[in-house]
Amino acid sequence: MNLLGKLSWFFKEEKKGYLIGIGSLILVSFLNLIPPRIMGVVIDLIDNKQLRPWQLFLDIALLVIVALAMYGLRFIWRRYIFGTANKLARILRYRLFKQFTLMSPSFYQRYRTGDLMAHATNDINAVTMFAGGGVMSAVDASVTALVTLISMFFMIDWRLTLLAIVPLPVMVLVTSAIGRKNHQAFKEAQEGFSELNNFVQESVSGVRVTKSFGFQEDEIQAFEKTNQMVFSKNMTSASYNALFDPTTLLFVGLSYVLTLYFGGLFVQEGSLTVGQIVTFITYLNMLVWPLQAMGFLFNISQRASVSYERIETLLAETPSIKDPAHPV
Repeated sequence: MNLLGKLSWFFKEEKKGYLIGIGSLILVSFLNLIPPRIMGVVIDLIDNKQLRPWQLFLDIALLVIVALAMYGLRFIWRRYIFGTANKLARILRYRLFKQFTLMSPSFYQRYRTGDLMAHATNDINAVTMFAGGGVMSAVDASVTALVTLISMFFMIDWRLTLLAIVPLPVMVLVTSAIGRKNHQAFKEAQEGFSELNNFVQESVSGVRVTKSFGFQEDEIQAFEKTNQMVFSKNMTSASYNALFDPTTLLFVGLSYVLTLYFGGLFVQEGSLTVGQIVTFITYLNMLVWPLQAMGFLFNISQRASVSYERIETLLAETPSIKDPAHPV
C-alpha cells in the first residue's frame, strides 16, 4: 500500500489506460464463470439421459462466443495495462538521467558508475513490473476470487464452499512470512548486483592498465569472489521466491481433499448432483490462479518497494554546487 501511495501520481496521470485495461480484466473474470456452469449442466443432462442435440449445439455455440469475447478482452487488458506500465519506465529513466546530468562531481565520488547503472536498469524494471504485472495480479486475483467464491457459495453449496476454504487463511499467514524474508533477501541481491555491475564497469574501463601491468589473474580472482557473492545472494532470494507456488499448491491440495470427501458424501445423500460437483471442482481450480497471483503480487511488490526506495534516494540528492537564478 505504501508503494501504491508513492506511485499514485502516475496512476492518476494514466487513469484512462488503466480503467480500460481493468474494465476488460473484470469482464474476463465474469466470463470465466460461464464454461464450468455449462459443463455441469450438460453432465447432469447426460446423467439423467435428457440431453437433446439442439441443447448441446446451443451450449457449444455459447462456449465459442464466450471464448472469442475473452480472447478480445484479454488482448485489450494486456495492451493497456502492460503498455501503460512501460510509460512509467520511460518517465523514471528520464528523471534519473536528468538527475545524473545535474549532479556535482562529489555525487559521483559517493556513487559508483556501476551502481548508478543498476538503478537505471534493474530497479526501474522491478518498479515497471509492479505497475504492470502487479496491477493485473491485484485486480484479476481479487475479482476472480470474489466472483468465484460467491458463485460456489450461492449457486452450488454453501457448506462445501466453507469447508473448501478452511486451509486458505493458514496459507495467507505462511506466504506473508515468506514474503518478509524475500523482501530482505531481494534487497541484498540488488545491492550485490550494483557491486558486480560497478566492478565490471571499472575493469572494462581500466583494461589497458590491467593488461599493461599483467594483473589479469588478480582481476579474474577478484571478479570471481564478487560474482560468487552475488550468486549466493541471488540463490537465497530465489529460494524464498520458489517457496510461494509450492506453498500455495499445498494448501489448495488440502482444499481438493476436503471437496472430494465431503462432496462425495453430499452426492450420496442427494443434496448435490454429479454435475454440480464437477462445476464446483472447476471453480476451485480457478481459485488456484488468484492464490498464486497473491503470492506473485506480494513478491513483486516487495521487490518494487526496495527498488523504488533506491530510485527515490537518488532523485532526492541535491547538487552541492547550484547555479544562481540570474548568472552574470
